[in-house]
Amino acid sequence: MPKTPLTHHLVALWFADIAGYSDRAAEDERSALQLIEILQSLSRDTVRRHEGRVVKFMGDAVLAEFPSTELAVRAAAALSEQYAKELFEKARRSRPEDYQAMALRALALHELGRADEARQADQQAVDLINKYLELNPNEARAYSLGASPLARLGEREHSRQWSEQAIALAPNDPVVLYNAACNLAQLGEHDRALDGLERSIEAGVAVGDWIKHDPDFESLRDHPRFQAIVKRIAPS
Repeated sequence: MPKTPLTHHLVALWFADIAGYSDRAAEDERSALQLIEILQSLSRDTVRRHEGRVVKFMGDAVLAEFPSTELAVRAAAALSEQYAKELFEKARRSRPEDYQAMALRALALHELGRADEARQADQQAVDLINKYLELNPNEARAYSLGASPLARLGEREHSRQWSEQAIALAPNDPVVLYNAACNLAQLGEHDRALDGLERSIEAGVAVGDWIKHDPDFESLRDHPRFQAIVKRIAPS
């Protein structure tokens, strides 16, 4: 009996899971199961759109295959962005007054290229922050998170003022300083952005190698001070 010839084809395998799922499940099993539902629904759609095939769901994880590594990488990036957006949307529905969830949702929508929805979310975030600041005028994080939506809405001077106000209220907060530096860099305030970035590092911001890749600092890539900062924090 003649043997059936074997055929071979190369595929890229892709594995994704939910970070910190076990701890979350121990705290709130119902909420954790909802995360699995979100991951599975998004995975099916994302894998299909990138010419892949879901091989198997395993609890909080998914295994898929793609005809090329490029498609697998694109699918991974798309799933990460979509998953983040869904989580922000879930948080917004449960706490519609939460300006932080709305500001982060707006950022996720921009990353996904959904301009109209993103602009609407930016405006909603600014409105929520303004209401919050009426009662909490010294909350640095509100100014820090609101500066970027303002900039994207074209209110550049207002955005700069909020970044400066965040720094004034929390001059030693590493996250506030880093976010302000990102926004000031986007506004073209390069010296102030570099000042904020240096201060955030001195305050202990935990961003590591990400600084080299953060798109907010694209305009500073060739600046000598920025290059010196990158060199200073590089692992020895």
